[in-house]
Order: sequence, then C-alpha cells, then structure tokens
Amino acid sequence: MKSIKEMKENEAMLDKITQQCKESIHVINDKLTAIQVATENLWGEIDKKDFYCTQQIETIIRCVDTISSKIDVMQGVLASKGKTSIAEIPDEKGIKKRILIAEDDYDTGNIVKLFLERANMEVVTAKNGKIAFDAYQKDKFDMIISDIDMPEVNGKELREMIRKVDPEIPILFISGYDKEAAREAAGDDEKAFSLNKPFNQADLLRVIEKALF
Repeated sequence: MKSIKEMKENEAMLDKITQQCKESIHVINDKLTAIQVATENLWGEIDKKDFYCTQQIETIIRCVDTISSKIDVMQGVLASKGKTSIAEIPDEKGIKKRILIAEDDYDTGNIVKLFLERANMEVVTAKNGKIAFDAYQKDKFDMIISDIDMPEVNGKELREMIRKVDPEIPILFISGYDKEAAREAAGDDEKAFSLNKPFNQADLLRVIEKALF
C-alpha cells in the first residue's frame, strides 16, 4: 500500500500534468484558429473551379474540425478531474442502466464510455449508426447516445430508424462541430435530447437523468 507521502507526491505530479495539458490545449487552440483564418483567406483568393485546391482546403477544414472536437473532449476530461465524488445513475433492483453509444471517433466514444461506467452504467459502443442499429435490434437498452456525423448511417438517420420500432427510448445527440447540429437532429422529438461539446461528466449525467427519470 502506498504511503500518504507517496499519494501526495502522485497527486502533485498529476496536478502538474493536468496544468501542462491545459496549457497545451490553449496553444493548440490558438494555432488552429490561425490555420482556420489562413485557410478562409486562401479560400477567398483561389479560383473555385480549381478542383484540386478546393479539395485540399476542404480537407484542411475537416482536419481542423476533428482536432477541435478532440480538444473539446480533453477539456471535458480535465474539467471532471479532481472531483472526489462521482454521481451515479441509480439502478433498479440491482440492474444497471444500459446505454448504447454510436460514435465514430474512438477517443470520444471511449471517454463517454468511461464517464458512464464510472456512474454505474453498462455501456456498449458502436462506430457508426448502422452498427448501432444492429446492436439495438439484438439487445435491450435504456438509452442511446449518438454523434451526428457518422459513416453509413448518421445520427439523424439512426433516430428515424429507431423511431419506426420504438417511439419512447431516449436518444441523446452530442456534437462539437456545429452548435446547432445536435438540436436540429433531435428536432421536435420529445424523447430526444442534445448536448454540445465540450462537456464534463456532470453535464452528461444531468441530461441522462432528465431523460431516464
């Protein structure tokens, strides 16, 4: 068993690493902003008929969006760090709530999975909407959490497919690219909810509790 001194030293080291992560995120965000501005300026200067250039610029924009989304996830993790108590979603008669996550980004899916497992839930992940729908048909879930932009079947299409089978299961859309995308995907569906990145564990659990209870 570690001594109190060792535990304090480890905690101090973790605090130092956390601070370094926060500083790195700030620097990366500044660099991404500069890239976005330069790309937008270049976009305004080139001939839109130049297919190769437009394709390359669109690729840069997508890459920046992807990195920004990962930074949002990191910020959510850092925001939840250091909390001594973890809120839990209550189970019913010893049976944990089961959540299906549809997310094509590996890092985001794993972070959300970690958040939920720490809060006393069972989690199944799927890397796109098609795989998620197949899993939904084969098993029983209490709630679905879905990204918006995914290959094969996106979040909105997944909701439409599920609603043909079950009009009641809660669906939570998460998004980091377009702040309105999650709300638009939820539409006027009373059992659909939205949450924008960055979010921490507390933000996520608040929405889940609202949806389930």
